[in-house]
Amino acid sequence: MKIPEIFLTIEAVIEGQGADPVVVANRKPSLLKIAQSALEIGQSLIHPDSFKRSLEIISFDVKSVILAGGIIINSTHISGLLRGAEVVEAYICTIGDQLEKASAELFHTDPSLALALDGMANAAIDQLIEKICCEVEAEAQAEGLNISMPISPGSSEWPLEIGQPVLFGAIKPDPAIIRLSDSYLMIPKKSSSFILGIGKEIAKHGKTCDQCNARETCRYQIRKNF
Repeated sequence: MKIPEIFLTIEAVIEGQGADPVVVANRKPSLLKIAQSALEIGQSLIHPDSFKRSLEIISFDVKSVILAGGIIINSTHISGLLRGAEVVEAYICTIGDQLEKASAELFHTDPSLALALDGMANAAIDQLIEKICCEVEAEAQAEGLNISMPISPGSSEWPLEIGQPVLFGAIKPDPAIIRLSDSYLMIPKKSSSFILGIGKEIAKHGKTCDQCNARETCRYQIRKNF
């Protein structure tokens, strides 16, 4: 798969900060100018990259999904979400670390611009995930197949310490580009790991935020859900 290009708007930068662009335009229009500055500074700092592996589903049981190569996803919840899938495509993707470094360097001298750059980074990784999913879905539909929503480690049903080693062990991304910390967080921070189920009978169930333990209080739900 060709790495998608990322092109962002002022509205996407505002949404990446967890705010509504319409409300911001009405109440704090100065933030729109800051978002524009972030776009001018940050676009050249986005360096998307993606690693993938396609894995045939060997079998299901109530509590797990067994994939080719002896890879096992132990989760009753995910086993249910993947019902009807024949293949799992596993992805690890990132926008690199330059944008987050720029945000960190500006935080003490220009916090508003630093936050806008961080929002831009959020929007960039969101767009990268969305473009990957759209491309996979288009290819699947051309073959008469469906895909699941993206399913990521980090929920109570598939904790980071269980899910991340499975995906990183299966995909083996270049550690010079993306790696795991000792606490199973991805480095660079603006990265994502997820799986997509593909098959004739599979259906999308809900949306990505439904998996998150912070879904009741998170202010970032205004960001696009896949």
